[in-house]
Amino acid sequence: MWHAPVFVAFGSNLGDKRSHIERARDALSARGDVVVERFSSLYRSRAMYNREQPDFLNAVGRCKTRLSPADLLARLKSLERAQGRVGLQAQVRYAPRVIDLDLLYYERRVLVEPGLILPHPHLAERSFVLAPLAEIAPSFCDPQRECSVADLMARLERDGRAEALERVQDAED
Repeated sequence: MWHAPVFVAFGSNLGDKRSHIERARDALSARGDVVVERFSSLYRSRAMYNREQPDFLNAVGRCKTRLSPADLLARLKSLERAQGRVGLQAQVRYAPRVIDLDLLYYERRVLVEPGLILPHPHLAERSFVLAPLAEIAPSFCDPQRECSVADLMARLERDGRAEALERVQDAED
């Protein structure tokens, strides 16, 4: 049985960032149990928490999957390791990274399990997630906040908490 929509955030701030994101997107779909149906534009942003590192490229993919939330999260972490997110990158929070993959939403489920919280607990404070998410699914309703992701982005902007972003590549439909 296919589960949709599922939204995954992609980020990179080391090396060939665009290539790292594209490789992760392609690898996510390679086994056939996850299909990336839509992919946002790429956005450049400053690192949010540790400013003394290179800028990030970020995107969001809308997917469908046959995997459970826990199995999908395990796949994302496996893809990170396969692309070289090891050592310091994997152990230190907010360190520079080759690739960062986050499960944002899995349908409209709300889950709190060891190692897995849905929706992603920090997405409502992150422009670099909300802008690409709002680009591809503006009316998707956050199941905890009962408002659209476009409304979440508008709140950040209205409150002056939105980080500056630059769209560097248009979406691939």
